[in-house]
Amino acid sequence: MLRITCPSCGASVKLDSQQVTCEYCGAVIKNEFYDWQTESFEIYESISTNLKRFLQLILSGSILFVCVFLCLYLIEDTEISLAAGVGAAILALGVIVSPIIYERVKQDNLAEKIAGYSENYLRACLNEYFLENESDKDMLDFSVDTIKLLKVANTDEITKVTAEIYGTKTFLPENQKPFTKKIKKKLTLQRARNPEKRKTDGDFFTEKECPSCGANFLPDENGCCSYCGYTLHEDSLKWKIKS
Repeated sequence: MLRITCPSCGASVKLDSQQVTCEYCGAVIKNEFYDWQTESFEIYESISTNLKRFLQLILSGSILFVCVFLCLYLIEDTEISLAAGVGAAILALGVIVSPIIYERVKQDNLAEKIAGYSENYLRACLNEYFLENESDKDMLDFSVDTIKLLKVANTDEITKVTAEIYGTKTFLPENQKPFTKKIKKKLTLQRARNPEKRKTDGDFFTEKECPSCGANFLPDENGCCSYCGYTLHEDSLKWKIKS
């Protein structure tokens, strides 16, 4: 039995069905999470992420082994061959690791230019965009795998990002087995530069209708609906795909 905290009054409530009513304040709480919505279908993918990393490790190890073996085989002097083998292995390791470290540092520096950057939230926005704009009725799932930031430009009002998106589409044709398709897209996205800042307060804390669940509510200090948790900052926080 799952117990949750009522978002309205803070009481402990048993969530034993898709919809329950808090016995203390009468708030309606819905459980709209289904396992199939987040299924990755990795079993149908041609190569999984873990397998890809394992193959990269095997390839790196093979290169190091070949470097050491050739030095030991071609150079007769044992001490010289060992020194050359170790040197060649270190050099090869540097060649393999340096581009990875450089790319990681570059991504971190670009991410620091974005106020309150969250890769998971950006991924959620992209998933929502691709699902809403997909015309193929056989598509069952879209998953953004890797987000590679290419450029970040800030103005006084907005943050504009250019990124490469690597993802996977899962299709389920009628009377056929599911299959996946890898995609790569270059997109330009933008969002408010400081989404948590408001120019004016005005009627921000007056009672209004929640655009998510429809309930009349008084936003808290974070601007969240007390029934479903919807935040009024979502529009300025959300990434918009421009091209």
